[in-house]
Amino acid sequence: MAKLSEIKTAYIKFVDTDKLNSQLNKQVGDSISFQGRIGETFSLKITIPKKYELANGYRLPDKYTFLDNQKNILVIPLVHKKEIEEISLIGKRTINYKIANREGMIHNLNDGQQKSEFKAMKTTDLLTGKIYYDWQKGQDNYKSVTTPIEKGYYASQVQADNKKVSIEKIIANQQKIDEHVSIIYRPLAHLVQQDLNGNVLAKFSYVNTLDSTKAAEILVPSAPEGYKSISELPHSITPSDPGVDTILTYHLNKKSQFHKVMRMVTEVQINGSKKIHFQEVEFEDVNGIWKLAPGTKRKWNIVTPDVPQGYSISSVKKADGQDYEKIIKKADGSIFAIDAVKPSFNTKNEDVIVYIKPNLHNTSIELIDIDSHDKRVIKSIPLKGRTDETIEINISQKDVPEGYKLVNENQIPTQYHFKAKYNSAVTISVKRIKPKKQSLKIKLY
Repeated sequence: MAKLSEIKTAYIKFVDTDKLNSQLNKQVGDSISFQGRIGETFSLKITIPKKYELANGYRLPDKYTFLDNQKNILVIPLVHKKEIEEISLIGKRTINYKIANREGMIHNLNDGQQKSEFKAMKTTDLLTGKIYYDWQKGQDNYKSVTTPIEKGYYASQVQADNKKVSIEKIIANQQKIDEHVSIIYRPLAHLVQQDLNGNVLAKFSYVNTLDSTKAAEILVPSAPEGYKSISELPHSITPSDPGVDTILTYHLNKKSQFHKVMRMVTEVQINGSKKIHFQEVEFEDVNGIWKLAPGTKRKWNIVTPDVPQGYSISSVKKADGQDYEKIIKKADGSIFAIDAVKPSFNTKNEDVIVYIKPNLHNTSIELIDIDSHDKRVIKSIPLKGRTDETIEINISQKDVPEGYKLVNENQIPTQYHFKAKYNSAVTISVKRIKPKKQSLKIKLY
């Protein structure tokens, strides 16, 4: 049996038992020792470390009795002090309706807005500074909105689509709390009657249909006085592209002992400019028999459209809107030229329209960690656009991953212009946010 005079050492050990702590049951600070004799009761006045509090259900002891057959270790379970508040986060989707004139200038028309509200209990850990949310609902959605009709214009999309809003994605910077959908109205094109030299004889505007992105079926008007269409035309035409003119070609209507079989190839650029290739093979009535006229060409030659760099032929159509099949393709399947044709006397005249459009390009916005030795890309945001198109860029701190901040925010570009090729990524510098240092002091009285 130990003597009453034997001195023992006891220890007070603070332990972090907070469930949000990544290192559960980790000791807080150094153990604090005090001495006493076996059987002696020692008065305690324990001060909890700053930014800690006692674990739920635990009472702080005010005395301690030294015993012989035990380790004499007093464990004080602690949890982090926290601030709890109820918050709400309101998401907003703005539908920007814009209108563009024929010169490409864009003006605001009006806006429509949708809201989505999320509520949560926000818990701030006063020790670590970390914030936790207990959201009452995880996701919501913006309902689809049909694009309204704007007379004389067609829209870039038929509706703002139904879209889910996830609070987890918003917090992880994978989805913006404030979103914008741009819908642009552009002028409807025309049905154009032209002569063999490309001179406009008459022009008829497309009209709206119930689908805001399309033009309605249009009746083919009568031929201008004194003219005849070079090909057989349908009763009506439904424009395949509401922003591109439908070209119908006519020649002077006069009788002759000669008969010409013609092909009119009209190249139409996205800006409406045209280039015309007129081809003909002439036949002569010789004693009631139609033969090739002297000096005439025997065929319609190959037509290679003038396609600028960064553009390509999107389609080749007949006057009735159907695909023109006499084309030459490259190995990759893209259209290269209009094929040669050797017409006969009975071959019908052909009115061919070649539509040339800018190519679609992909690039990105790269967020670069300037503090990393290899200038590491920490986030890549895709960008899409067509040759010679300028799009808006709107990068803010909300687009930056947690733990980083933008550098030189006022120098971030707001626009990107797509070139014919070599559309390099936009690089934006970010840097790590340095955490604040925290100190912990423990006192024993």
